[in-house]
Amino acid sequence: MTRLAAHFSCIVCLGTVLVIVCARFLFIQVDESVRVKKAVKELSTFTNSSCSKKTTLVFVKVHKAGGTTVYRLLMTFGLRHHLNFVIPQQTRKNRGHNLGWPRPLKQGQYLPRIPGEPFHILTNHVVYNREALHDVMPNHTVYMAILREPFSHLKSVMNFYDLPSLYKLPKKNTMKSFLSRPKFYEKRWRRHRKDQPFSYTNLMSFDMGIDPSSRLDTEYVRGHIKHLDAEFFLVLILEYLDESLVLLKRYMCWDISDIFYTTMNLMSYDQKIADASEKMRDQHRAWSVADYMLYEHFNRTLWRKIRQEGEDFWRELNTFRDMKTRVQEFCETSGRSKSARTTFEGSPWSKPFVVDFAFCRLLSKPLPLLRNGVRDAHLEKLHQHKIRVQ
Repeated sequence: MTRLAAHFSCIVCLGTVLVIVCARFLFIQVDESVRVKKAVKELSTFTNSSCSKKTTLVFVKVHKAGGTTVYRLLMTFGLRHHLNFVIPQQTRKNRGHNLGWPRPLKQGQYLPRIPGEPFHILTNHVVYNREALHDVMPNHTVYMAILREPFSHLKSVMNFYDLPSLYKLPKKNTMKSFLSRPKFYEKRWRRHRKDQPFSYTNLMSFDMGIDPSSRLDTEYVRGHIKHLDAEFFLVLILEYLDESLVLLKRYMCWDISDIFYTTMNLMSYDQKIADASEKMRDQHRAWSVADYMLYEHFNRTLWRKIRQEGEDFWRELNTFRDMKTRVQEFCETSGRSKSARTTFEGSPWSKPFVVDFAFCRLLSKPLPLLRNGVRDAHLEKLHQHKIRVQ
């Protein structure tokens, strides 16, 4: 009896284990089925969305803040969707990079509009002045810009203007020496650029329309930022570019393929310049009040907007990064062949899209060629309308 009882007990145990395993398997299958159905439902919701793509925008390309990367992205977007750009007139002083900068944009500083067609995208260096830009762009234009952590921005500006050589700064403790005498070096800058209203300090806030003579007046700066907050659709933050672009995609009702980008103008800095103590950062903050106030406000604003999107935002961000990597790998390996073509699957946040030779070529085209292509296409349209350009 004892052996029989033991045998029966083993059978019961084995049966229990099998029941648990089967139940677990069924739970996993049901859970997976629910997850798949949810994803399909979300995809269906996306593809049937009544959200209409926004294509009319001003991007304030703030100097040395990662703006060239976004500038290129927007040029690619405009070319793919056959949009019209506001293109600078080329002169002896302006090689086609600036729209009136460092002063507000005026008529005659850009190529004429195509008759019967609006301007869609303005994305060159420009001083933000709502009235001046409103004279050029349609009423429904959305405004955006990009900012960068101010101390990191200073390092980029120092290298761009070659301030260590210009001011004969010591090779050791370069940044420390520079920040220890801000008024002295500011006066030297002014002497060299008497006809220019901007400076290397508070350069971001200058581009965003803050009066440089009031850059240390915190009450004035705070009031100007309040106006910017009301007037700007979105301000991107360089340190969180992917997050900014996914938010941009959602706000503009774009496709995920519209925000793929190639990083531009990456710079490496001499370690002697890059190192910074808290004291040096405090010194810089005291002299670049407007830039810090501007950056900190819109950095907080970005994260508040991201939180409002919910947990779903982070899943889309991961999907975007994964797809961006896969598109880049395809373009670098197979995309150089004219017959190259592949379809990327849809997701709850994007429709399926095709990547082919033309897509890859546009994504990797050197910026000067991209810029010249946009200009030549616009000039050709003007020529067809018998409009002569000086």
